[in-house]
Formats: sequence, C-alpha cells, structure tokens
Amino acid sequence: MIESRWLVGRHSKVRFWTDNWLGDPLINLIEDRSLLQPPLDSVVGDVYSDATGWDIPASFKASHPVVASEIEKVVVSTDPDSLVWTCSLDGVVSCKSAYDSLSEVGSSVFWGKQIWASFIPPSRSVLIWRLFHGKIPTDIALRARGFISPSRCRFCCAAEEDLRHLFLDCFFVRGLWDAVSFTFGHKLKLDGTCLDLWQEAMRVVFSTQMQALWRVSIITVFWVVWFLRNQATFEGGKPVFADALSMIWRSVREADSLQSGTMKNSVAELQTLHRLHVSGRPPKAPRILEVNWHPPPPGCLKVNTDGAAFGSPGLAGCAGVFRTCRGFVRGCFAIPLGVCFAFEAELAAAVHAIDYAWTFGWHRLWLESDSTFVVNILRSRSRKVPWRWRPAWDRCLRLISQMDFAVTHIYREGNQVADSLASRSPSIVSPTWWWTAPSFCNSFIFNDFCCRPSFRFC
Repeated sequence: MIESRWLVGRHSKVRFWTDNWLGDPLINLIEDRSLLQPPLDSVVGDVYSDATGWDIPASFKASHPVVASEIEKVVVSTDPDSLVWTCSLDGVVSCKSAYDSLSEVGSSVFWGKQIWASFIPPSRSVLIWRLFHGKIPTDIALRARGFISPSRCRFCCAAEEDLRHLFLDCFFVRGLWDAVSFTFGHKLKLDGTCLDLWQEAMRVVFSTQMQALWRVSIITVFWVVWFLRNQATFEGGKPVFADALSMIWRSVREADSLQSGTMKNSVAELQTLHRLHVSGRPPKAPRILEVNWHPPPPGCLKVNTDGAAFGSPGLAGCAGVFRTCRGFVRGCFAIPLGVCFAFEAELAAAVHAIDYAWTFGWHRLWLESDSTFVVNILRSRSRKVPWRWRPAWDRCLRLISQMDFAVTHIYREGNQVADSLASRSPSIVSPTWWWTAPSFCNSFIFNDFCCRPSFRFC
C-alpha cells in the first residue's frame, strides 16, 4: 500500500529492508545490493533493543551514513507495530482521506471562500459559482448547445440575452448596480466581466459588518437579476425596478441579523448603515490583561516552549528556554522541523523540551506554553496526536510519569523569549543547543528577570 507506513514498536517484526517504516523501503534507498548487512530477511527487532537502542552494522554506517543517521532518529514505540495511513493526521483511514488521495487536486480560485458564508443562502452561492464559471443557461448559451430559439432580454427587450448583457449592460441592471454603488459610496466598474466586477468589489476596505453587507449586496444583485429573468420567462409579466431594489435591501437586512461583524467608528459607515436601515454594531472596548512571567520554585526548572510555522502547512521549527528559580538561563534550544502545521510545531517543542530535561537529569520540571492544545493534552495525558509524533509522544508521556512535572498556559505576550527563538528556528541548519541565551533574546530575558509586565489586548 503506497499511502501506508509502519510505526515500529517493541520487539518489532517489521521487515528491515522491504517494509516501509522509514518513509520508503530501505531496499529502494540502497544502490549496491550485493552485500546486504543485516541480511535481507532481517526484521527491525534484530537491530534494535530497549537496552542498547539501535545496533546498526558498522559496514552499513560506513557505506550509507545518511540513511543510518535517519534510522537512528526513529523513535520506537512501546506499543506493538502498527500500520498507519499517511494521508491523515491521525493515521486512520477515512472515506475523505482515501478519496482525496485518489482524486486529482483541482485548481483553487481566489473567490472560492468569498462567496460562501453563514449569512449567504447556499443557493445564491451556487448561482455565483455557476456564473463565474460561465455555466448560466442564457439564451445565447443554450443556442451554442444546439437549442434554437429567439433571444431577447427580459428587462429591456432591446438586445439578445447573453451573460454580459444580462448581468452588466442592460439599463435595468445598471440601475441596480448604480443604486448599490450610491448606497455604499463606491462606484462599481461595469466594463469588464462579472468576475472582474467581483474582484474589484472585494478590494474595497470596509469594517467587518459593512464588508459582509457589501458582499451580500453584490451577490444579491446577481441573484435578483436571475430570479426576475426566470420569473418573466416562465410566468410572464415584466420585472419592476422598485420590486428588484426592495428584494436586494430586504436580503441585506436579513443577512445582517445572521452575521456578527462590527462597524468602524466613522460617520461615513454610520450614514451607510442608516441608508440600509441597519443598526450599527460598534466594536467592544478592548480588555487589557497584564501578563507576567513567573519564576519556578526553588529546586525546579521552568521551560517555556513555542513553535512557529510559516504556512499551513509550512516551513516550521520549535524552541524552548530553561530557567532557574532566580530567572537565570540554564539552557535553550531551537530545532528546524521541515514542513508541518503550527500545532505540530508546538507539540514538537514540548516533546523536545521534556526529552532534554530527562537527558540532563532535570526531573523537577515546569513546562509553560502559549498553546492551549499542548497544555490540554499534557494535562489529560491524551494520545490523540498526529501519527508521525505518536512514538515520540508515548515516550514523552512515559518520561513525565517519572518526573515531578507541571504544565501551565501563558499568553504569547509573556512567552517572548521562546517566541523569539521559535521564529528563527525554521531557518537554522540543524538542531542547536545553547548553554547561554543568544544575544537576540537578551532584552526579553532581562524584562522577565526584572518582572516587567506585558499587556494583552483582547
């Protein structure tokens, strides 16, 4: 199975050469297969023991140093061998992950997330999707498919009905666009395509409340035009401009009751909301929290950890800083992680911090993180972590059960030393340990040492 991988467990029976437990079967990574050491029928348990760790033959290390180094980085779980599905974070096969692995990734469009919202009826979002893809069955579009019929605009009765005329050029529709432009104080350009109009409209900067109403009004104009066109086609009669405007403003007011954005404290936005007969929602006054870093009790070390990822997923790294009860730095680390998610970087920071503490014999440890995810799973001792971190996480839980261990949450404003280290960790070449803090952290360490507070606005 291409999308599966073995997690090596205690007394592993996974085949050393032919099973995929390192990302690719080892036999595929070896060019010279004439002399395989260990033998081809070996299992991973033949070269690993709980007492001594990895026992890789010296000849293998000499001929394939890079592969040997990757093998020694593998953390062996205390559980039996397990086969995981690499296309999901938890390693479990689901219908969605299986479908995603088999289907081709479609091209994304910038407007994909803009037309869908809780305050926009899904039927209207679907109409906009069809419109931007040119899938609206206008008379001209039906004629191109072989349906022969006369074509006439249902609004002006002066031109054939194609996509551009129906939604942009007809004088009836231009009146609707002019009304929306006047109400919101922004002139819309109608000399391009419908997609060009949308793109230009989304560049306008409003408050969150106004932006939602602006999106709804643009979408509703398209929907009202198509609704009235179909009504005139199948039920007869002629569209009335006042009725069309009434439908647009009614939809805008309904959408406002379903969204929670706030207005700017400006006269211009207040006037616009007044014209729409919508009540403005002023932003709440920010709540100011004082955030302080507290030293650990005597005899205990405190480690602050943080992770950083420049993308979702993106290039990531993690870091941590150990300090004594007097605020002095005992050591700090920064580790590049390659490409992963931000929460994985936060998890990795905690794993490496606990591993360093155990290695150096610091068995009274207070871990502090600005990630509620990490704090919660450490408190609950949960094993629900991404599959690639499961063996390391199991080892981490086993270590803290033998330590005097505590974990707490701190806001990012009080975690600036670890944050400054983590922000640089993706760009370093290899894992780095400092016994004294790097110079770029000194100002933050001094602030914590002097008990200077930071402030969080929320």
